[in-house]
Formats: sequence, C-alpha cells, structure tokens
Amino acid sequence: MNRSIIGKINAIAIYITWVFLAVLTAGLGFLMFDVRTDEVATLLFTGFGGLLLFGFIHFILSFFVRCPNCNKCLTAQGFRTPSNDSNGRPNSWSYVAARWFSGTVSCIHCDAKVNTNAL
Repeated sequence: MNRSIIGKINAIAIYITWVFLAVLTAGLGFLMFDVRTDEVATLLFTGFGGLLLFGFIHFILSFFVRCPNCNKCLTAQGFRTPSNDSNGRPNSWSYVAARWFSGTVSCIHCDAKVNTNAL
C-alpha cells in the first residue's frame, strides 16, 4: 500500500481519536454535574471505546509513516523534545497530524520538509 495513503488514514484516525476524546470529556463533564442517565453511560462507553480503537489504529499506522530523510516516524514522538521547525515553533506529532493534508509537513526529528502526497 502507498505510504501516502497510509499517512492519510493515520491522520484521519488521529482526528477521529480527538473526536472520541471530546465525547469522553463531555460524558465525564455530565458526571461531574451529577447527571446520571443511560445516555451519559452510552457517551462514556462510546467515547472510551472509540478512543481506544482509533488510538490503537493510529499507534500501528504511525510506524509506517516515516520521514524519507532520517527514516524516523513522523507521528510518533517518543520521550525526547522534538526539534523546532524553520519558523522557530516546536514541532510535535499533533502539529504534523493537524497539517497533514496541507501537502508538506516538517519532520519532528530532523526538520526536513516532507511532501505528504508523495511519501
């Protein structure tokens, strides 16, 4: 499978994970205000299940999306602080995922420009 397509699926999985994180947060917010209904339980179950499922999909796909310059994962950061991009902003896997469909992203490890349409 083309790495460009894997990268797009990975970015979409990250976006969906963020949506499920918001759903889980909303469900926990309802619990905080002592709203205990079946709908809140459904929100919590759906949010947690979706977060785990799409987080796992992102985890697996992130190992296949690599920088052509340094061959490190573009959306897996690790424990080290990533490098700054050419504008002085710190890179992170979330910034790369948010800008994936723009066409080019900066590698979080070596700051090389990566064409996301031709990986």
